[in-house]
Amino acid sequence: MAVLIQFNDKQQVLWHQHYQNSIILYASDTLRGALSEVAQAFSKENSIPIKLEFDHSSLLQKRLLSGEYSDIFASVDMENPTILMKANRSSSVVNFIRNEMCAIVKPSLTVMPNNLLDWMLNPEIRLGISTPNEDASGDYSQEIFRKAEKVQLGSFNKQNQKALRLVSGHNSLIVPKGKNELAYFHN
Repeated sequence: MAVLIQFNDKQQVLWHQHYQNSIILYASDTLRGALSEVAQAFSKENSIPIKLEFDHSSLLQKRLLSGEYSDIFASVDMENPTILMKANRSSSVVNFIRNEMCAIVKPSLTVMPNNLLDWMLNPEIRLGISTPNEDASGDYSQEIFRKAEKVQLGSFNKQNQKALRLVSGHNSLIVPKGKNELAYFHN
């Protein structure tokens, strides 16, 4: 028996019963909610247990490169899976989901698309991001800062210097287990 999974009109063999009796899925923390539900439904329908391991994509990629094993690696970026593929630690990389960045702001602030950059540059406003080079969200933040530089000269350095690297880095603050990283530092 082979189980197929379909992404963007392409089918990929996901599981072969003759060599496996469970599936190990490594996935980015930000995919926890959606993939937990999918895995639970899949396991129930196919009587195939799925062991889920969630962490930051870059940390999972490093664990896999150092010898850990997973059948599936679901990352929030293309870079980390591509590193594994180039190291011959995975098959081809398939983009199956898109991630969008958003700004989470206090309700007391009147932030609109046309004034978001002004708020981000305001010295009275704290700006928190994930750690670049450690988490895809931090890398995306850096890209947003670069785009802002094209709109307002000097804004990349201002944002990059004031941005607090709140999560995903080796020296980042620890978010209590079960708490949402996005909301934890919002207050």
